Amino acid sequence: MATTGVKQYKYSILTFVFGEYEKLHEIEGMDSEVEYVCVTDNENLQSDTWKIIIDSELDGKGVFDKCFSVRYNPFKYVKSDVCVRVDGSICIHKSLTPIVNKFIESDCDACFMLHPYRNNLITEYNTWIKCRNFSIERAKEHINFLGGLGYDFNKKGMLEIGFNIVKNTKINNELNGMMYRIQKYLGDEKDVDRLDQTVVTGIIGVFFPDMKIFAVGESIIHSEYMTWCYHNSDEEVPYAPSMVLKPHLFGKEVILNDF
Repeated sequence: MATTGVKQYKYSILTFVFGEYEKLHEIEGMDSEVEYVCVTDNENLQSDTWKIIIDSELDGKGVFDKCFSVRYNPFKYVKSDVCVRVDGSICIHKSLTPIVNKFIESDCDACFMLHPYRNNLITEYNTWIKCRNFSIERAKEHINFLGGLGYDFNKKGMLEIGFNIVKNTKINNELNGMMYRIQKYLGDEKDVDRLDQTVVTGIIGVFFPDMKIFAVGESIIHSEYMTWCYHNSDEEVPYAPSMVLKPHLFGKEVILNDF
């Protein structure tokens, strides 16, 4: 929670860089009302725009365990009650205040991107098996786990997690805690499981059906505000608007908030 006597920020932006999986992209348009926090395990990492935090409590964890320890515990690191979480692969070009203001005014619980090209969890698992060397056995474990919880795989819609906004509220903190525990459960002795966007879609669909989601498209990270880059690179990940599906969220067609 925000603390008296400490600079009050309108909102915070939180990212994380562990190992050599990502490079830190400097903020191109600083906003004095915004806190910029990067959590890392690299004691030599320096930045002109991000506040660097080395969290010794993460020592000994795998790379993805470190990433998700930060992603799903954001208010351990930031001083405001609204946190924009971005992957290290995101380069921020200008103030995100217009986006955050619209989210706050909406009175939604959280802002999530909807996946533009795949709106079914089974299709996403098959894509990860084919293109990202995700094991068939691990995919089956995920599917059986989410199915056992009661998730309906016939419902269209899937969330992305590389950019989202959360408030420091009971529902978000409960979701964050549950997500971290489940990623640990689905992982192995070496690290947590790295694929979480299918899981967060399933968990919200089953346990938080009344959660009010401020839906945006992936176009938001291919915009004047942000660029999504390949891991540990400045090269932008391509975006194909002509291939974008009609947006659905838990089986219902939705209208995306446009920026």
